[in-house]
Amino acid sequence: MLVKFTVPQQTAVSQRWGDLLIAESIAAQILRDGGIHAIESTVLVTSNRQVFLEAERFDCKGNDGRLPIVSLEAVQSEFISSPGSWPEAMRRLCEQQLVTHQSVAQTEVIWAFGRLIANSDMHAGNLSFYLSEPPFALTPVYDMLPMVYAPNSAGMLRDAAIEVKFDLNVSKSAWLTAIPLAQQFWQTVARDPRISEAFRHIAQEMPEKIRQIEEKVARMGG
Repeated sequence: MLVKFTVPQQTAVSQRWGDLLIAESIAAQILRDGGIHAIESTVLVTSNRQVFLEAERFDCKGNDGRLPIVSLEAVQSEFISSPGSWPEAMRRLCEQQLVTHQSVAQTEVIWAFGRLIANSDMHAGNLSFYLSEPPFALTPVYDMLPMVYAPNSAGMLRDAAIEVKFDLNVSKSAWLTAIPLAQQFWQTVARDPRISEAFRHIAQEMPEKIRQIEEKVARMGG
């Protein structure tokens, strides 16, 4: 079991981190409900508003067994000349028969969902595979949360919805799969009483930002 938690002191910064931990659990649940393997997690909020996120480890088997895991960062450094976004890297790996076309398609959906929920932290260390003979199988999705709303190093907080960045490296079908999941995510966050009023307000604004992306997707070919 992995545990993330906020500090006991109730400040605007700790409150926002608590919002994000709750949002991370919501995102994983929505992905699982949508047929995408994502980490199993539980949130506990104490009486003093300290938030704990408990996530099951997918690199363990039973009480003593371990499953070898390798990150996209490690794989692309071995097999790809230049790094790119998750979809770009996966397509290059697929050309070498290191991953399947199905894994590429699933990664596009995960990437699109991450963009739509404002996850600004989708680096190559946050996508992993079970280490085996190729093709490598994706592990469950982890660390999927709206990180663009995290406090910065000075403790400053965003208080309004950001514009979602449209990505032409994602197929139309992936966007069409991810959009309703992301809409459901923000609607769920906006209704969750554990979330702060300030972040619920942001969540209420985000569906309109997604609708703007939906209009661009409708104009895509294919």
